[in-house]
Amino acid sequence: MGGGWNDDTLFMSFHQADLPLDGNEHARAIIDTVHTKFEKTGLFRDGYCRIHPIDRMHTGDFISERYNTMVNNLGQAYAAEREMESAWRLDHPDETPVNYAQGIAFRTSVNVFHWYWGQDRPEEPYVSKPLDVLAKEFRMYTSNLDDFYFYRMTESNVHRDDYIPRGAPNMYTYMLGGPRGARWDAHLKLAVMWPSGGGPEVARVILRADDTSVEAACYSFDSRTRDLSMRLCRIDDGRYRVGLYRDLSGTGNAGTPLWEDERDLKLFDVVTFPVPPRTPLVIRVEQIEPRERPAELPDLVIDPWDVNASGGAVTAVVHNLGNGAANNVVVRLLDGDKTMQEKTITRLDAPTDFVAKRETVRFPGVSASRNLRVVVDPENVVTEILEENNEAEVRR
Repeated sequence: MGGGWNDDTLFMSFHQADLPLDGNEHARAIIDTVHTKFEKTGLFRDGYCRIHPIDRMHTGDFISERYNTMVNNLGQAYAAEREMESAWRLDHPDETPVNYAQGIAFRTSVNVFHWYWGQDRPEEPYVSKPLDVLAKEFRMYTSNLDDFYFYRMTESNVHRDDYIPRGAPNMYTYMLGGPRGARWDAHLKLAVMWPSGGGPEVARVILRADDTSVEAACYSFDSRTRDLSMRLCRIDDGRYRVGLYRDLSGTGNAGTPLWEDERDLKLFDVVTFPVPPRTPLVIRVEQIEPRERPAELPDLVIDPWDVNASGGAVTAVVHNLGNGAANNVVVRLLDGDKTMQEKTITRLDAPTDFVAKRETVRFPGVSASRNLRVVVDPENVVTEILEENNEAEVRR
């Protein structure tokens, strides 16, 4: 996969960070596996490198890039709590060995939480280059894609930090609506992610994005209608009009609507658009009415591997990744749609001190079934940062 054991394994994390955010599960798996397996060696654990001496630059590269796993796996407790271990060390230099990059790299771990909590947002709108200018730029990139280039990127094993696809870092900016930023002190500026329905068959360019709107040019090369999902990563909460509009001139100007809807949206919500084949389009999300968003919100999470059955009992680990506490959290064990048992967590504090906050719930005397699942806050009583990470099937 590359030429080295530490920072050179990060080639896709740094130079093609847009791929996992465009629904490419293989790219995400490569990045996740590098960090997860490296952690298992014990050489890098508890938020810092345990090898001494080591050159600090490469250790710093590794930890400063790991925040990508939290972004790529939005709302996952494992990735987030691992990042908390490094975030905690920024303010505890006396309790951290010297073999890390002078604390600089730990800022990225802190910043990604501030972004997730809605506290670190871009101040200026993102405005794209004109589409005709981008077209010339893309033609320049593709002019390099010959057999020699393909060899360089595959058999010759130079696809690492000294050689990347021409224009690859810019793809992040154009398709996600914001520059990727520096690895040492990353402040995330992306406007959207594309969880599904995108990929190479659907060309997209973010034309403009701010706190109340997103506009993108889109063209699907597919022969059928595709459900294209867009996750909104910088909007304010509110009532929005979302729609698809014809762009017959291909200049990014919205014409007649093909599909429109109105709905309440908040940060990190997903909108799915029915994209027709081979039609120049503009995707638009625009606020109609603002909504108040609490400054502090919990985020109740249960990972897929957090729910297990053994000896007639089911255990579930419930996490809080938000910056607000949650009280009287209901945790329900179901067999299909039938409630089997229910427990209540009196309080789950917020990890604003970057120390993981979680609690294990146990359901005894559970009959075996293939349809068991555990749901946190099943009635959606608690207002959260993310609502889609509250359920997991029982593993045996």
